[in-house]
Amino acid sequence: MSQTVPVALVTGVGPGTGAAIARRFSLGGYKVAMLARTRERLATLEREVANARGYPCDVTDEKQLDLAIEAIRRDLGTPKVLIHNAVGGAFGNFMEVDPQVLNRNFQVNTMALLYLARRLAPDMIAAGEGAIVASGNTSALRGKSSFAGFAPTKAAQRILAESIARELGPKGVHVAYVLIDAVIDSGVDAQTIHRRARRLLHQTRRNRRRNLACGASGSIRVVVQCRSQAVSRNLVTRVSEVNADFQFNRALKRTET
Repeated sequence: MSQTVPVALVTGVGPGTGAAIARRFSLGGYKVAMLARTRERLATLEREVANARGYPCDVTDEKQLDLAIEAIRRDLGTPKVLIHNAVGGAFGNFMEVDPQVLNRNFQVNTMALLYLARRLAPDMIAAGEGAIVASGNTSALRGKSSFAGFAPTKAAQRILAESIARELGPKGVHVAYVLIDAVIDSGVDAQTIHRRARRLLHQTRRNRRRNLACGASGSIRVVVQCRSQAVSRNLVTRVSEVNADFQFNRALKRTET
């Protein structure tokens, strides 16, 4: 028997993009399972986001994932959409970065995607529909000197998503890897921000040509600087909302066809 209300599972639900994604799927008529390590943050979002429930979980721990997914299926139903937004990162060149930190980031960014996809894809295949979306950034495409502890894990995550897409696409499950960057710093006026926002729209269209199998990737890259902390906070919120809306639309690309 099919579920009346679809379920979206979102990992890495923090105060920015993760929370915005949870809100967007809630507004889109989904029940939302929010995964994060911080119980208090999840409790706050449960009060703020309709039809959302938090599940404290370390996505690198398979036992914790099994317990969380079992609880989600019992409480909300079988997830139709997976958004893997959890991220581990560190700065430093290859001589500076702690190998254990690199390994930890690989577990969060890449292995957790594998763990989640292996557990959720079978139900999507059986239903003939579903979506798996991973949050990425330009570190998945290039290895800058100071990103040796991060970029390799995002590149591996992107390639894993492409591999999953090639397997699941013919089975009716949409897989997307969405590159969205947001760097908030200091020093640019509102007119410059507006011009960069306009360029963003054109750049998004160009970057959509950089696709995975089955039309699986979209790319937005934002680099904005703000002098005011208040403007910075607002812009962070808006970028998070753009990210969430883009991921929501990518997830629905296949699930509603």
